[in-house]
Amino acid sequence: MYASCVGEIASHAMRKPVANIPVFQFEQTQRFEQSRDVIFAHFERAELLAELTPHWLNFVLLTPPPIRMYQGRIIDYTIRQFGWRLRWRSIISHYQAPDYFVDEQLKGPYSFWFHEHRFVENDDRSTTMIDTVYYALPNWLPNFLSRWLDRIWVRPQLKKIFAYREKRIIEIIAPQHEKI
Repeated sequence: MYASCVGEIASHAMRKPVANIPVFQFEQTQRFEQSRDVIFAHFERAELLAELTPHWLNFVLLTPPPIRMYQGRIIDYTIRQFGWRLRWRSIISHYQAPDYFVDEQLKGPYSFWFHEHRFVENDDRSTTMIDTVYYALPNWLPNFLSRWLDRIWVRPQLKKIFAYREKRIIEIIAPQHEKI
């Protein structure tokens, strides 16, 4: 079931954007010593987004907590870019605990945003988390400009955001896990 869903998700991601605009892919993998159930329990708390987002994005969660995660869940927040506050609305379009969930942008700065969070339990009971993001810049941009902006600004920003998240999640999870 899971493998077929991943294929369905990937093909869905590639068909959804407006025709003839570039769709980019970003992938990040992170390994945790904790079990998949422990890691998934942290990531399915949408409130954690505020702690995992770099301060320079001025992330503000608008959906009142607690935010229970389920397929169809809408989550609203804002980020700040270039001095502008941007509203972002996501839907949890796929949810299969503790294997994966997908958030898709319904409203926000991208023409298309599809973020799959996969949690794989390793033989030693550690967890590998794989984030795959498909995204397209605003469709009013010429394709050559989208590719250039992705190369010089968007992809480097995503790398910084995910590097920050990688560091922060270890700081957040490790102390809590040690208390158990």
